[in-house]
Amino acid sequence: MGLENAIGEECIVVHPSGGDKERALRQVVEAAKHSEVLRDINNEDIYQRLQRREELGSTGFGNGIAIPHCTFESIDEFVVGIIISSEGFDFASVDGKPVHILVFIIGPRSRRNEHIHLLSGISRALNSEHAVEELLQLTDPAKIRKTFIQHSEPETGGIRKIEWSMVQVFVQDEGKFEDILQVFSEIAECSISVVEARDAGQYLNNVPLFAAFLDDKDQGYHRIINAIVLRSMVNDTLRRLSDLIGDLQKSPGIMIAVQDLVYCIGSLNF
Repeated sequence: MGLENAIGEECIVVHPSGGDKERALRQVVEAAKHSEVLRDINNEDIYQRLQRREELGSTGFGNGIAIPHCTFESIDEFVVGIIISSEGFDFASVDGKPVHILVFIIGPRSRRNEHIHLLSGISRALNSEHAVEELLQLTDPAKIRKTFIQHSEPETGGIRKIEWSMVQVFVQDEGKFEDILQVFSEIAECSISVVEARDAGQYLNNVPLFAAFLDDKDQGYHRIINAIVLRSMVNDTLRRLSDLIGDLQKSPGIMIAVQDLVYCIGSLNF
C-alpha cells in the first residue's frame, strides 16, 4: 500500500491545542479512530501501543516533526493521518524543539515491509523544509493530503512482469551507511540485505610481500548493501545516492556497482 491509499482526510486534524507528549499521543488516537479500520480497537489500547513504541526511543526526529507509529495483529489495513499544531507539542524530540507536524501510522503487524516503506516515504516527504513550511500554512485537510502526497515518493504500482537490477554499495565510511541504507528503504518493490565484510588489507597483511604496508590497525568499518530494485528505478536511485555521497572520484571509502539480472524471484523481509 502506498501513502496515497493509506492517508485518509478523516484522519487529518489541523491546529489542535498543544501540550505534552501524552496530549500529543491522545490526539493521535482521536484522529486515528475516525478510520473504520480501527472501529473494533479500544482507544486506550492504541494509546498504550503508541506509548510502548515511544519507550524504545522518541519518534520526534527533530525540526518540528514526529512520526508516532504502532501495529496491531487484528487489523488488515494501514491507517495514516496527519496532525498539525501551530502551538506545538513538547514531544521529547531529539533536538528538544516542539513538534508541529505529527504523521502517524497504525498498521497490521503482518505487513512489516510495507510499514517500513511507509515510514521511509513519510520521512523523505518531511525532510524538505519547503514541504514542512507549505504544510504549516494549510488548514484544509484535502489540501494537506494532496500536498503531502506530492512531496512523497511516487509508487510504482502492483506486482507485474518486470526487469530487475542489483545495486551494490560497498561502504567503508561509517558515517554515510545509515543514510545510504535509508535511500534503498524508501524504494517500493526493493529487497535489501546487508553483508558485514572485511577489507582486503586484513588478508594482505598475512602476505609477507605486503607486511610493511599493512597491519591490524588498518582493519576498519566495511559493509556491503545489496539491493534488488526495478531496472527503471536505477537511474533515480543512483542520482539520489550521488546527491547524498558527493563525488566518489574524490572521496574513497564508498563504491557503487550495478548489474542487470537475468533471473530474480522471491523477496526478503527487512
